[in-house]
Amino acid sequence: MKMNQNQSTSGGRLGRILRWGVKSIIPLVVLIAAIAGARWMLSTTPETQRRPQERLATLVDVESFSVSTQPVVLDTAMGEVQPARTLELKPQVSGRVEWLSPELQPGAVFRENAELMRIEAVDYELAIAEQQAAIAMAEAELHVAQASVVTAENDLAIEMGNQRVAQRESELLGEPIDETSRDLILRVPQLKAAEAAVQSAEAALESAQASYEAAQAGLAQAELDLKRTTIQSPYNTVVAEKMIDIGDVVSSTAAVLTLYGTDEFWIELSIPSSQTQWVEPGVSRVKLTSPAAWGEGQSRDGLVIRILPHVDSGGRMARVLVSIKDPLAIVPEHAGDPILLVNDYMSANIIGRTVEDVIALPRSLVREGDTVWVMNEQNELDIRPIKAVYRGRSHVLISDGLQSGERVVTTDIAAPVQGMPLRESDTEGGAS
Repeated sequence: MKMNQNQSTSGGRLGRILRWGVKSIIPLVVLIAAIAGARWMLSTTPETQRRPQERLATLVDVESFSVSTQPVVLDTAMGEVQPARTLELKPQVSGRVEWLSPELQPGAVFRENAELMRIEAVDYELAIAEQQAAIAMAEAELHVAQASVVTAENDLAIEMGNQRVAQRESELLGEPIDETSRDLILRVPQLKAAEAAVQSAEAALESAQASYEAAQAGLAQAELDLKRTTIQSPYNTVVAEKMIDIGDVVSSTAAVLTLYGTDEFWIELSIPSSQTQWVEPGVSRVKLTSPAAWGEGQSRDGLVIRILPHVDSGGRMARVLVSIKDPLAIVPEHAGDPILLVNDYMSANIIGRTVEDVIALPRSLVREGDTVWVMNEQNELDIRPIKAVYRGRSHVLISDGLQSGERVVTTDIAAPVQGMPLRESDTEGGAS
């Protein structure tokens, strides 16, 4: 009985051991089977090849430029208009103003030799009459003096003849005589008196001639003074200021009018000293504009005539003198052109010397570091360094780094990279 109990107890322990073993082995078997299945699935799955990522081309606009000969255009300079000729007109004679041209007022334009004003001429007409009388008197004295000279010369000739006769008579006598007696016999005193009379007559003639010439000069001066009572415009002018009126008494010490010459005005332009190398006096043209006064699209032409020999004391800028012909557009060929006013400020572009074998590129297309963006034959971005001969405000003249006809990228690229692919916008019909 007891044996049976022991056997029953041993059998229970073995059963528990077996059940625990089965519970532990089954998960392990499942795990091993799962690993083996996964390996089998991986080993039997077909491999897929990775494709390289496509590089997307950037859409850009391009423009081509050609090599040519280009003038250097010096960018906008400012200058003040000033008259080339200014005249403070002063009468050359004194007197009361009896007449003024009806048009004589500030802003009036007069042609050369146009009559501006007249000074009362009575006094000068009287002066002419006096000088004419003086000439008549001097002429009469001159005739008297001329006759006196003729008379004295004749007397001298007679006396010289008498002396020769006396000389022969003295020689015929052959008697010795003292020197005093000899002088008397030979009429030496009479001859000396005749010679003195000739000299005196000639001196009187010279004096009469001088008086006659002085009277003639006085008449010429009186006639000139009379002519000067009529005051004319010395050249083509415009009246800047009028300081007299009818009835005023004027003299040669005070100006009565301020006149500007209308054939030409000047403008002094300031440019950097480094740019004077491009300016050629007598050749370089200038385009003047004043949008505020003339409106857009209106301009006048000028010519550089001098590079002035000094620079601004403040800005150290060089000064260029520009001439503008017919600034008030008086000549028919300039009819309708805008006019320049004294003291007005003008904007100007100077067309300087020409440069050969360059490409004129808009300044906006020259990128950071003096480079341009070129779309090469492989449709890739070529960041190209360039050499600039001249840099203007709007254009740059390039002598090296860009060939004629190459495609220059005009589109701004946010992050340009050398060699990045590009495509032209105008070749992508319908592309968005």
